Amino acid sequence: MKIKEKVFKFDGDKIKNNIKYEMRLLDKMENSFNYVSEKLKSLKHFKDFKGKLDKINLGKLNWDEGKSYNWVYLLNKNVHLIVRSYGSHHTIFVKHIKEHIFKEKKYYANIYGAFIFNTNLDKVNVEFQDMYIENPYKDLNDELEQIFKQINDNLMHLFWNSHSLIRPIHCEVHTIYNGESIISVDKLIFSAEELSNQHMGLYAENDMLEALKQLPDCTGKDFGRKKINRIITDFPTHYSEPYYHGVGIETIDNDGKKDFNDVYSLTMYYMGEVEKLIF
Repeated sequence: MKIKEKVFKFDGDKIKNNIKYEMRLLDKMENSFNYVSEKLKSLKHFKDFKGKLDKINLGKLNWDEGKSYNWVYLLNKNVHLIVRSYGSHHTIFVKHIKEHIFKEKKYYANIYGAFIFNTNLDKVNVEFQDMYIENPYKDLNDELEQIFKQINDNLMHLFWNSHSLIRPIHCEVHTIYNGESIISVDKLIFSAEELSNQHMGLYAENDMLEALKQLPDCTGKDFGRKKINRIITDFPTHYSEPYYHGVGIETIDNDGKKDFNDVYSLTMYYMGEVEKLIF
């Protein structure tokens, strides 16, 4: 008997291996983690607990507040966390500096990962839901000491188990990846995109803007197929806060048509052209 139809065979491990070894997505996320954490620290969106984990109140920290998400960098001994918060939904990126002792010598390895910590308000009694509007970090405050400890004890792979990471029934925890083990492909893609966006945003608002400020007069220089008309590094004065969409490079084409690329656009699409101006 001849089999005419091909059997559809799906192997999820091939997708994960492609993500790890072909796309090298986890390596790129490590690079973004290190940049974002250092930049958040330099901008004072940072807290080093130094082992003092009693009376945690994340709401009092100086968060990097975006249009939708807030970011902060937390440190306790060998465990580094970048927290991205949207209300009571938190994506937490992890760097654990793991110590090994071999032949009386200490060695260190950086283990990266990510997980989601979410308060499911549908499972919270109605009379208590208002407190989460006032304090969306309530549950994370309560569980953060335990989270730091279990990551330090190499137990992040057991976060899904409520008997390991003990928590109320309305607190949901989903591991995204832990070291080289990808648990959820769709959540990994989402978290990678969010970390990448934060990386590019911080770079645009700080490094790119600073690079533009250091440039000499570039009027008339080539910028792709256009010429530079002017470089704007002063924020518009009619906004109460720094307006980064108002700083960047204005170009002009052969027909006299002007175009403007702000620091975000320059970071995303024109890094090579900006580098030519610098070097």
